[in-house]
Amino acid sequence: YDMHLASVDYRCLNHAVGKRRVAGSGYYAFDEVEDVKSVLRVLEIFLAMPFFWAMYFQIFTLWILQAEQMDLKLPLVGWSVPASEITVLNPFFDLFLIPLFAKAIYPGLERMSLGIGPLTRMGLGLGTTVTALVVAFVLQLVMDAGHPNTVSVVWIVPQMFLISCAEILLSITCLEFAYTQAPASMKGTVSACWYLTLALGNMMVGVIGLISSDNLALDFLLFAIGITLILGLFSGIAIRYHFVHLQIRQLLASNLQ
Repeated sequence: YDMHLASVDYRCLNHAVGKRRVAGSGYYAFDEVEDVKSVLRVLEIFLAMPFFWAMYFQIFTLWILQAEQMDLKLPLVGWSVPASEITVLNPFFDLFLIPLFAKAIYPGLERMSLGIGPLTRMGLGLGTTVTALVVAFVLQLVMDAGHPNTVSVVWIVPQMFLISCAEILLSITCLEFAYTQAPASMKGTVSACWYLTLALGNMMVGVIGLISSDNLALDFLLFAIGITLILGLFSGIAIRYHFVHLQIRQLLASNLQ
C-alpha cells in the first residue's frame, strides 16, 4: 500500500492497514481504515450539537412562559390562543420553509454564483438562532418595561420564524452533510451518531433547566451567549475540516488492491 494516498487526518490509524483483524479472518484494508477516518471527521462536526440541542429544546419552554405574559387575543378576529399552543408555529413554518429553501433559495443562490456549502449553512443556522434569542430578549425588555399582558402575542411570530429557519439551516443540512460525507459502509453508523446528539441534548435539558433564572430576559441573553460560544466552537472545527470526495478515494483504493 502507498500510504502517501492516505488522508492526513488520524494518521495513527494508518498503522492498522494490512494488520490482522482482531476478530475474524483477514486483514484491515486501506479503504476500511479510510472509512473509519471519514466517520471520525464527521463526529468532530457533531461535537457542538448536543449543547445546541439542549438549549434549542429549552427555548420553546421559555417562549411559552413569555407568551403567558402577553395579550393572547389575536387582532381582528379576537380569538384567544393558549400560550402552550404557540409552538405549533414551528412545524407550520417548517412545512412551508423546507420546500422553499430546497426549491427556491438554495438553487437561486447557486444560479447567482452565491451558493453556500453545508458547513456555512450550519454556521448560519447557529447565527440565526442567536438572532432569534436576541429578538426574544428585546421583546421581553419591552414587556417588562410596560404593563403586563398588553403586548400582543403576534409579536412572538418573528422569533418563531427565525428559529424555524435556523432549524432548517442546521438540522437538515447537518444530517445531509453527514450522510454524504460518510462512506457506504458507515452511513448507518453516522446516522445513529446524529440521533445520539439529539438524545444527549435531551438529557442535558434537565441540567439547563436547573440553572435557568426567574428573569426571562436574562435567560434569553444567557442562551444567546451560550449559542454564540457553540458557534465559535463549531467554526473552529469547521475551518479545519477536509471534505471527502468518496468517488476519488474509492478509485484510489481499488487501484491499490
